[in-house]
Amino acid sequence: IIIDTGRNGVEDARQSCKNWCNIRGAGVGLIPTTATADPNIIDAYFWLKTPGESDGCSQTLPDGKRCPRYDSDCGSEDSMGTRAGEPPAPEAGQWFDYQIKQLAANAKLTKAQNVLLALSETISLYSASHSNKTTALQMSLMRATSSNPFEGRAFYVNPSYAEELGVSIASAEGQVKTTLELMVDVASAYWLDTKAKIRGTSSKTMEGILKDAAAKSPPELVTFIVYDLPNRDCHAKASNGEICCTYLPDGRCDYAAAGDCAEGLEEYKSTYIDEIASVLKEYNDKVPIVLVIEPDSLPNLS
Repeated sequence: IIIDTGRNGVEDARQSCKNWCNIRGAGVGLIPTTATADPNIIDAYFWLKTPGESDGCSQTLPDGKRCPRYDSDCGSEDSMGTRAGEPPAPEAGQWFDYQIKQLAANAKLTKAQNVLLALSETISLYSASHSNKTTALQMSLMRATSSNPFEGRAFYVNPSYAEELGVSIASAEGQVKTTLELMVDVASAYWLDTKAKIRGTSSKTMEGILKDAAAKSPPELVTFIVYDLPNRDCHAKASNGEICCTYLPDGRCDYAAAGDCAEGLEEYKSTYIDEIASVLKEYNDKVPIVLVIEPDSLPNLS
């Protein structure tokens, strides 16, 4: 189990738990670590959702044009860009300077011992009141996670992410600037949300990242998010992703089309998953790698 701490530094930042897009008042959470509240169950805290990359666009883009992939979820009461004085959000995956500076302003990068103790106490209390069920659950989880892939590894820091942070550092001031400078050396997951991010030589591709990580001594652990399901996980129009079950004439997804998405799934397998598998085969036993299936996409398939 991995807990995403990329943006969970502020408790109850949202007015509604259903809101997810560019949340106002959020902060960066604990830096990646295996020192979790219960290592038998939780392998690591890790920045899975990359701090500073937009979740999705506002109705109007920063250049004043209408966003073609606008999702009403990005116009929620909790979303940045919906209040006077806030800049509009760019498309998903693009750098959002206003967001990263807010995340840095509200950051909690180091362990808050009282929070960890509270989590441990909660687990203990639950165990006491549900001893039989909890013991069985814990034993099952311990067997499933007996080998923690993060344990004892140096985490790969993507130089491309450091460059993006540098853009915001240049115009930041005070404590926000100091926090952003600290974040430059923090690892985060890399999202494989388009086919173009699989092959290539730069640190903006899976292949390039693995080549760079393999050159380290020792090779550093790389974490990728696997995410390019057809129809952008069947729900989030604002999200990245490029495969459709049925295409409109302009290349966008026809969400109203009926069918079993056979063609979209075949495209997903042959041009995305198979390509990822090919790269992984090249670096098998050369670089420690963790693949995470984008969590929100799984329930959206149901």
